[in-house]
This record gives sequence, C-alpha cells and structure tokens, in this order.
Amino acid sequence: MIDNYLNDDAHKMLESLSPEGRAWTWLVIEALRRRYPEADQWTTGGVKSSYTDLRFGRRGLGKTAYSVIYLLRPAAGRATCFLARWLAGGLQPRPSMDQLRHPLSADIDAWLDQFGARIAAHPDKVQGQGRTPKDYLAATSVSGENGGGAPEAEAAGEDDDETAPPLNAILFGPPGTGKTHTTIEAALEILDPVLLDSQPDLEGASGAERQERRSALKLRFDELARSGRVRFVTFHQSFSYEDFVEGIRAETQEDGSLSYPVVDGVFKELCIRAAVPPSGDGSLDVVGSAGGGPINPKGRRVWKMSLGTAVGDEAYVFGECISDGLALLGYGYGLDFSGCKDRDAVVTRMREAGFSSDEHDYGATSVNNFINKMRIGDVIVVSDGNTKFRAIGEVLGDYRHLPRDDQYSQARSVRWLRHFAPSLGIAELMNNRFSQMTLYELRDGSIDLAKLDALLCPASTATSEALQPYVLIIDEINRGNVSRIFGELITLIEVSKRAGAAEALSVTLPYSKMAFSVPANVYLIGTMNTADRSLAGLDIALRRRFVFREMPPLPGLLKSVVVQGVSIGELLAALNERIEVLLDRDHLLGHAYFLPLADEGRNTLPVLADIFRRQVLPLLQEYFFEDWERIAWVLNDPTKLERHRFLVQQGRDLSLLFPGGLADRLKDRRWRVNDDAFETIDSFAGILARAPS
Repeated sequence: MIDNYLNDDAHKMLESLSPEGRAWTWLVIEALRRRYPEADQWTTGGVKSSYTDLRFGRRGLGKTAYSVIYLLRPAAGRATCFLARWLAGGLQPRPSMDQLRHPLSADIDAWLDQFGARIAAHPDKVQGQGRTPKDYLAATSVSGENGGGAPEAEAAGEDDDETAPPLNAILFGPPGTGKTHTTIEAALEILDPVLLDSQPDLEGASGAERQERRSALKLRFDELARSGRVRFVTFHQSFSYEDFVEGIRAETQEDGSLSYPVVDGVFKELCIRAAVPPSGDGSLDVVGSAGGGPINPKGRRVWKMSLGTAVGDEAYVFGECISDGLALLGYGYGLDFSGCKDRDAVVTRMREAGFSSDEHDYGATSVNNFINKMRIGDVIVVSDGNTKFRAIGEVLGDYRHLPRDDQYSQARSVRWLRHFAPSLGIAELMNNRFSQMTLYELRDGSIDLAKLDALLCPASTATSEALQPYVLIIDEINRGNVSRIFGELITLIEVSKRAGAAEALSVTLPYSKMAFSVPANVYLIGTMNTADRSLAGLDIALRRRFVFREMPPLPGLLKSVVVQGVSIGELLAALNERIEVLLDRDHLLGHAYFLPLADEGRNTLPVLADIFRRQVLPLLQEYFFEDWERIAWVLNDPTKLERHRFLVQQGRDLSLLFPGGLADRLKDRRWRVNDDAFETIDSFAGILARAPS
C-alpha cells in the first residue's frame, strides 16, 4: 500500500519522522480517506522548499486551481495536522492536532468531527478523483511538475499564503513599521512554519498578548541563530565585498610574523554551511558546564587538533586520517610513549632519546595531552588554519605508537562523524578563532555547543529535505553599495541560477580561486527604509532578483489603545493621511512608535507626550526639511486653540527688527515648540478635530 501511495517527497517526509510519528501519520491518512474518498492527496514543497507537506482536497493533473483541506507537515520530527487557513475562518490559533495531543484513532476522529460541518459546506473542495501523491508522477508531462511541487497557478487568493516563501525577499516601508522586527517571523516562516502557524494574530491584541507571542518566537529564533541556521548583518557605507564574500586579512602569528590568509565573509560562510547535508550519524551528548572545565560532567571534552596542513608537503596527513579512522600527532620525534603516565614521563623519554629541553618543551605538552588527557569518547575538531575547520570526530581508542617513515607516529583511533569540503568557517562552530597550537582543549566560551550539536544532528531529527534551509537577514540593504558588496554573486542569488537549478551557474572567486555557487536552500531577507534617501539609488539588478513585500503602517494594531478618550489608531491614521497628501506615502509614521502605549499601565498622557517629543516631531522635521508650517498642518494646529498648538509662531513685530519698510516685504518664518501643549490631552484630541472646540 505504501509503495502504491507515496511519491519520493512523501517518502522523505515520513522518513524524517520517528516510528511513532509515521504510524500516527498513517492513522490520519486513513481517517481522511475514509471520510473523503474522492479527495485528492498530493505533496507540496519538496526539493525547492524548506519543507514537504501532504495536502487533501481537490487538484487536477494540469496547472489548475486547487483547494487545500488539511495540511500535514513534520515539525521538529513530530507529525502535525492543520486546518487550511481559508477554512479556519480566522480562528486563532489555527486549529491543529498532533501525535502528542491526539495519539489514538478516536482522538483523530473527534478532532475531524469538530470541523465536519464546515468542510461539508464546501463539497466541491473535496470532490476530486481520489488521486494519491504517486498518481501525480505520471502527470509530469502534462503539468510540468515533478509530482512534488505545488502547481504554478493556484486558485486566486484561496491559499496563496500556504505557498513556499521566496528565496530572496525585501521588506520595505516607512520608519517604525516593524521591518527589522518582522524579520524574525519571516525567518521562522522558512525555518519553523508550524510554530509560526500556531501563534495568535496580533491585530487587536493586548500588550501582554503581543509580548507573550513575541517571546515564544524570539526564543525559537535565538535557538536557530545559536545553531547557525540564521545569520544577521547590517549593510552600511563601509561594508564591502571582503566582508560579505571573501577577502585577504593580515594576521600576526605567534612568532610575530605576518600571514595573509583568505577569510570568508558572512554570506560565503553561510552558503558553505548550507551545502552540508544533515548528519546520518548519532548525535553526541555534548553539554556545557558552568565552571569552564571539561565540556560535560561525565568527562567528555572537545579538542582542537591540526592534522597536517591543507596544502603543501603534509597535506596527505588529513586524507590518511579520514580514510583510516585515525588521529595522528606529529610531535614526539617518532618515539614510543607507551607507559608514560604524565608530562614528566614524556619529558624523561625525550631526554633519554637525546633531545634537549628547549627542543621538546612545547612538543611534550602536546604529546601528554594526546596520550594522557584525551579520553575515549572525547570529540576532536580538526582545524584548517585559524579561521576554518574541516572535520569532527569521536575518539574510539587509547594511545598507540605507529612506526612510520614520517614523524606522525602518535596515533589514536577515531570515528569521523563529519568532514567538510570545503572547510567550514569558524563562525559555524566557535565564538573566537583557533589558536596556532596543534592540540588543545576547547573550553566553554570558546566553542558554541549548540552549533556543535547542530553539526552532529542525526538525520532523523532534520527536515525531510536533503538540505536544511538557512537564512541570512540583511538589515538596511539599501544603505550599502550593493554592486560592490555582492559583486559577481548578484547573478548567482537568482532563483534559476542557484545550485541544482536548470540554469545553475558557478563562479571562481577572486581571492581563494575556488568554484562557488549559491545553494537553493539559502534564503535572503532584506529590510529597506523607504524614507531613506539612498533608496533612489538602489541597484536595478537587486530590484529584479528580490520579491518586495510592503510593510505599511498598521493603525489597526492600535485600535484598542485609548489615552484619555483619544484613539491612538485613529490618531496615527489621521497623521498619515495628511503626510501622504503633503509629501508621499514613503514618509509615513509607523505604528511601532506608538506600541509602548499598548503595554499595561503605559497608556498615559506622559508616555504619549514623550513619543511626540522624542520621535514624532524630530521625524516630521526631517521629512519636511524643517518647514514648520507644513508640520503644523500635519498636526492640525491651525484648527486648534493657540494654547493647544504644538507649534506656534514667534509673533514679534518684524518692523522692530527690520525698520525702514523692509518688514513689509518679509514673511516671519520663526516657529517654536509649545511645551505646554504636551501637557494636555486636548492638544492630541485636536489632531482629529475638524474645528476648534
């Protein structure tokens, strides 16, 4: 039955679940097939998306419109079933069930019964032809799909919000509309869509509800950031290609000499990491301790070790270690240190062999670490210079001596859990750079244990795709010199030019000379302030390669906020209407400035006055180039009593300043801020009034 039902994407989805999750998924599938035998079942997402889900409803073989009834997708290895957005009818949080809350067939049926009448009201949505995911494989020549992707044309407005997020997106809007704030939700839409779907809507929410929702999302975002799945960078005028892609950096070595390694930038580091599939090996229990001692209380430690060199005469050492399951140390002059229980014994053995103390001091420490302090079960991270690493392994055996023609005679058996080609950047594992020392322990504070755990994550807890999605957030993307920062990569970020696409391209990078392409699982999310004057110079190539999502002011979020009878939502809407008439819609006021008023106990006149003094008025000054008369129009001051006006003219007789009739040819442009107006609510109510009270 399974082989006759599933396509490749559905197989991968089920394989990503635990055995219990797979069993529960089949219970749901059978329950839906019993109730709606004519409904079609198909997968969306697949290799072009960050997830695969299974949908039930009506779908034809060609590029026809379709409707979704249920959405089944894995969340952190656990199966979850959702009611489609349009069918949920605005219910928040969106109705869902999963294997923990609804483990039995009776629980599944009870959940489906809750929405049976709602589904029955749309009989055409479940009147398909009973097709299964595998049936759509035969439709490739008709629909142009691979059986796993969503149709190119969907029912207009029906479930557009269920489609996969774009690979390149820019959030744009005036100041204070929550662009940077929203990047967290935009990232979670890609990395953990199930969590995002389960959160309540913001409109009309209280300050406490907003904070609770935000805390849950931020907690998950921080977890993903610590594991390296999401990175954040801000563009500015000095940001360069060398910061973003790669560049040469001067480094001082321990002996005082200078070296000039090629250092990866934030985007290249992320792309290299994203191209590494999830591990199929078991995850190690690597847990940090509070005292800066061994990595976990049971004694497991993490060691940095160099295995030969990346290039040159000793480049063969690393390949030999990986293929033979070894870690080889080059110190010790080929001597056998079996039986040496501490560093003093190691030094004695060296002296007996005729080596003086100044020759063996550093080597003795490395040998002692390797043969006595390193334990079975410890973790080895193999460095590639000071800024990269290329393998992670687990120590399996005690020290042994291997007679060899070279100096690499000190050996231990290692199970290599991961090795990376090309090497990964230091930021994917460490909080600082590696030392030049050949072998030393990585203690708490230097290594990021969450990232180490993510690198050793077993495939069963990864997403159903071969590659997990990664996100780079670029704040203020239009403030940098985009053509200089992206360079030749401006072409490679295009969807059709990504690795694995039909028109995939790669380039040879100028410093490292390595071939480079952008993986299809790397998502770019940018933010752009439309009031910024640098917007006009935005690179046309960038505009063409990004999907733009407008972030307008949302007065509706403030509709429940009232300060002494003044609706803050209506106040913001009135201000923005006037600004749009007098200037344009790119220079509106965002709702974020007024959100502090929604917090419990803060919907007070002093807080409102402070927002106007410190944020609203300075922003209006910038917008209107200190044209105080127009600012007064925005604040509706001409209709107010003078004592309620925020801006008032000086009023001094110009003839006293310019005698001789010159005053008649001048217009007094002097204005001052009326501080007393901020102390009364009538000044703010007057922004909404049409005539003086």
